[in-house]
Order: sequence, then C-alpha cells, then structure tokens
Amino acid sequence: CIARGRRQRLLSGKAPGCSGWRPCRKEEAVCANGQCIPRDFLCDGERDCTDGSDESHCGTPSPCEPNEFRCRNGHCALTLWRCDGDNDCADGSDELDCPTKG
Repeated sequence: CIARGRRQRLLSGKAPGCSGWRPCRKEEAVCANGQCIPRDFLCDGERDCTDGSDESHCGTPSPCEPNEFRCRNGHCALTLWRCDGDNDCADGSDELDCPTKG
C-alpha cells in the first residue's frame, strides 16, 4: 500500500486504507507500529513512521563542521547558506529569524 505525504512511503501492518500485510524488506527498517520505511530514513530528523519511532533512540547528533550550523531538524548546513532564500535544511529553519533586507 502506498501512502502519500511529504515522502512516498511503503506501509505494512494495519494502516488506514491498506489491506493485508507484508514483511519489511532487508533494506527497510520496521517502525514500532509495523510500518516499513527505507533504512536511510532512520534518525534523519524527519518523522517518517506515523508513530515517530524512526526518530527515537537516535542519540546525540555528530557536531557540525566549523563552517556549518545546526538546523532545527538536526542536520548541518553551510553557514553561508543561512538566510539566502533557499531551503537548505529541508525543514526551512535556515530561513527563519533572518534580518530584513532593506
């Protein structure tokens, strides 16, 4: 079953609009609710499991480089990309609290 949202996701178990069940593939991670997501979605700062379990038990993120800043989603982005009008953090946090251009 395919669910539409921020990302396209494969669902397993009893999800709204889905019937049946399939085991997760070896390249997928299993959410606490039985949902399957790609392994690289784990601890990426975005909630991909409908229960949010892909963002639990992630530990402390590694530090950003000296020329980077930490986005609100935990990702690092180059400092020169802050307030440049482009969404570089995937959550838009690099474009928040920017000085007004006058």
